[in-house]
Amino acid sequence: MLKAEHLWKEFDSEHGQPTVAVDDVSLEFNDGTMTSIVGPSGSGKSTLLYCLSGLMPVDKGQIELFGHDIVNGTPSQNAKLRQGNVGFIFQALNLVSSLTVLENVLISAQFAGLEIDVKRAESILQAMGLANYIHDYVLNLSGGQQQRIAVARVLYLQPKIVFADEPTGALDSANASFVIQQLRFLADRGSAVVMVTHSLEDASASDFSLVIHDGRLTHQIVKPTEEELFALVGRNKR
Repeated sequence: MLKAEHLWKEFDSEHGQPTVAVDDVSLEFNDGTMTSIVGPSGSGKSTLLYCLSGLMPVDKGQIELFGHDIVNGTPSQNAKLRQGNVGFIFQALNLVSSLTVLENVLISAQFAGLEIDVKRAESILQAMGLANYIHDYVLNLSGGQQQRIAVARVLYLQPKIVFADEPTGALDSANASFVIQQLRFLADRGSAVVMVTHSLEDASASDFSLVIHDGRLTHQIVKPTEEELFALVGRNKR
């Protein structure tokens, strides 16, 4: 599904010495798995996620998505490859403020030329606690509600791979648990879910957990527990 070899990404700093955000990382992600990426703030987790998705160029290394080289692929080629096959839940949310809640859920499928099932979209929104806002504009909703819309859009699309950056960051405990359950459901249905999170509780729902420190992959854990992750990362559970 996704393979990365010897990824390297650095940024210019104010002091002239480049800051290494991703340091020689090699990974593989298979269908039907949920992988969490954890580590201290500033460790390079989100940068790694953006690089893996092809939305941020790497300085060195190779990335194959569905067997295609996305490091050397053109932006249009990579965009076409992702369309309908890749779902995103990022902190920026990427919602369209001029569209309604329902329209935002359907937009990715429409761009991909997929058949539209309004009733299924409405059912997902109802399960997300957004039944009363289906025809409202997203601009009028809270940050937490907008986060749920971004998740609902991915649940509707059911893509081959999902990249999620702190998908429960703006949610209360009950909604956060529901979102993780839904991402787990997607993985169990065959999608590959790759999730950056500060929540060790959320990370413990994954099949694999990758621990990142200063841009380097330090540990790969199968069926992680909160206790194992806390010992390596030292953060609160949620």
